Amino acid sequence: MTTPRLGVVLLSALLGTLPVRALLRDSDYGGQDRSTSPDASRGIAAGCESVIVHGAVGDGAHDDTASFNAAAQAASLPSHSGCVMVPPVAPGKGYVLTGTVTIPIGVALVGNPAGLPVVPWCYAPPYDTNSTGGARILARPKPSPKSAAVEPLFLLYRGCTVRGLMILYDQMPYPTDSEFTDPTSPFYYSGGFAEATAKFVEDHVPNVGPTFLVFQGTRVVIEDVVGSRFRDFIHFGSGAGMSHIRRIHGWGYGTLVKVPMAADVLSFDTLRFTVNAGPNCLGHVPKGNFTWLPGVVALQPDNVGLWMGRCDGYVARDLFFFGINTAVRLGYSDAFPMIDPLSGKPFAALDPATGPWGAIDQLLVDQCVRGLHFVWPQPLSNRFSQIQLHPSFWRQGDTFAAGAGVGPGLEAIGTESAVMVEPTHSRANNKGLSAPTMLTNMVVASFDDDGNFGRAGCEMSTSNGRVFEIRGDILIEGFGFSVNNIADAASMLWAGDADASFSLRLRGVILNNEPAEDINVSHKKPVPKTLRLQSGL
Repeated sequence: MTTPRLGVVLLSALLGTLPVRALLRDSDYGGQDRSTSPDASRGIAAGCESVIVHGAVGDGAHDDTASFNAAAQAASLPSHSGCVMVPPVAPGKGYVLTGTVTIPIGVALVGNPAGLPVVPWCYAPPYDTNSTGGARILARPKPSPKSAAVEPLFLLYRGCTVRGLMILYDQMPYPTDSEFTDPTSPFYYSGGFAEATAKFVEDHVPNVGPTFLVFQGTRVVIEDVVGSRFRDFIHFGSGAGMSHIRRIHGWGYGTLVKVPMAADVLSFDTLRFTVNAGPNCLGHVPKGNFTWLPGVVALQPDNVGLWMGRCDGYVARDLFFFGINTAVRLGYSDAFPMIDPLSGKPFAALDPATGPWGAIDQLLVDQCVRGLHFVWPQPLSNRFSQIQLHPSFWRQGDTFAAGAGVGPGLEAIGTESAVMVEPTHSRANNKGLSAPTMLTNMVVASFDDDGNFGRAGCEMSTSNGRVFEIRGDILIEGFGFSVNNIADAASMLWAGDADASFSLRLRGVILNNEPAEDINVSHKKPVPKTLRLQSGL
């Protein structure tokens, strides 16, 4: 007689009537498939609603949207537990959702109760998305016309929890390099990679809403969720706050987390984001070569890991982004608009001094156009510690418009940078004050990974980028700073606009593995009298 594993028994006890067998892997039964279709009774804690009981099929063909909504509404009744369970499906199957699922106040939607769901790239290549089951959702929302309002896949209200789901947009485009270069293919562009970069997303990626829209909700938790081939993943509606986003793994075309306005502190922990459609679209795999698609998407300005608009405090730790345009963007503007999914229009301009403030610890960014992107200011500080940034992409022709400019070698500077400060990040937009930024233990390196990202790959020495590109007003204080694999690093550290007021002070400097002098750059433009009066200076 075999004794059940202790952890399984304890978890089963915590979940009431959850059968032990529901928590065991197929390998625990000699590799035999546990079922060929979801079982309404398997993996359901006492008092929870099952989407199967409400008519969901999970066969990859039947539309289960109405069943998910029915289960969520039933769970919200006072006599119910407030929990909706999504039982695992057979390999290659999934629950098809074509419209919005509304999660009412206080309801939890749970797939795998123990943590991250079963995902194909946990196993051996070729990482076939049809090789595993688990709590898998096949997202097939109806696209909207370009620039029109879009509906989210899940609409969350306050007090909601979502846990343990894999969400795959299995009908989004996924062209190989051969399809981009074959004149008979619908993805062919005669202008080559540059034309594909300019047109592919507009031509072929459907205009669909975010996977999660937190609608004026507080105390929301989204954790242990995997998303693939989404347009945008998590979007906080105006007024959201006091919420927690944890252990999210995403492969998408747009932005992983987008926050136009949060009324109170948001917490982010362990976010992973890789460009477009999953790890099996990088490099060489059985379906074909995928280097153009990641490169094309990574050069889109709205391909962002964490994009904060107006946020009254945020805390983030353990962020890893690979092969994206921008790691962290702070604020939005006319040049970098944030689109409201409920209207399809850009959000109204931010008020002066209302940019985000907060702190990020352990930020690792392997391959990007921009690392930290400052768009709109605030008088409080943004603080970053334990940072590693690899600016390694460049869209040819994109240059840093430095005006008259200050700094070494100002001609034809590429927009590839570890830190970029936009003109809108100004004292004029911050009540006459310069916004402070603190950097602790920051490492910057640059590579050319054309094997995975095609012609997007570009070392900073080739693009003529800069570690710091400053066109706005900012105070940067850094302690512990290293630059690696950038030829002539001393001349490529910074460039500034003559119309900007900024200070860049870095202590404990290492350039290409050799100690160097501290960096102390200061450029000031007089504050207009109206701003001096407004700020009390």
